[in-house]
Amino acid sequence: MTELEPDAPTPFGSAPSAVRELTSSEAKHDLLWCVSAHVVASGAVFGLSTLLAEPLRVPQLVALIAVSHGTLLLAVLVLVARRGRSLADLGAARPTRGWTRLFALLIPTQLLMWATLAPIAAVLYVLDLVPERAPIQAVEDLPWFVALGTALTAGFVEELLFRGLILDRLVRVFGAARKPRPAFLLAAGVSSVWFGIGHAANGIGAAIMTAAIGFFLCVVVRRSRGNLVLAMLVHTLQDAVALLLL
Repeated sequence: MTELEPDAPTPFGSAPSAVRELTSSEAKHDLLWCVSAHVVASGAVFGLSTLLAEPLRVPQLVALIAVSHGTLLLAVLVLVARRGRSLADLGAARPTRGWTRLFALLIPTQLLMWATLAPIAAVLYVLDLVPERAPIQAVEDLPWFVALGTALTAGFVEELLFRGLILDRLVRVFGAARKPRPAFLLAAGVSSVWFGIGHAANGIGAAIMTAAIGFFLCVVVRRSRGNLVLAMLVHTLQDAVALLLL
């Protein structure tokens, strides 16, 4: 995969000063904040779900998505503001080599991800651990704009949180300044397991598959030198295909 941002500041090795901006203690504090936000968002969605009648209707589904993604986005914004930073510092910035090159990489990257995931999906099928359908996929007559909106917000918010904030802080905690490659691999593994656990409500198979997707997206972000845009687009396309076609 071609690197997109060879000159951009990143905690993955090209700008050591970026690693020194936060201490390990501050990075750990930020991770605790992320854990708390994730627990609050999951608890709120679970609480609302128990109050709503099955099957979910579109307005109820939109409310659940707004609570989940809204809570996580608010947590990211609050933490970024407390650190005196912006979303661009997390990687949500315009690609320095242009949008044309970025979109040219989108489909090949998506196909590469599917090819990478295919053996994992085959093993899950053999073990009878095929991921269960998410609640949103069970909604009858789901409008295409709701599905697309869900994919867009998930791609933006979850990448900000997991590949922007959590991955960055884990890399710092695991010692990016001393051993950048091992620190990244360990951080990618931990953040991907965390990402998978967040989707475990749809079964063990869903958690495993989501964790694998998360690890692939960590690699995409690393190859993009910390820029999240390509990962956001791949994530959005993945969710859109799952919601509209599967």
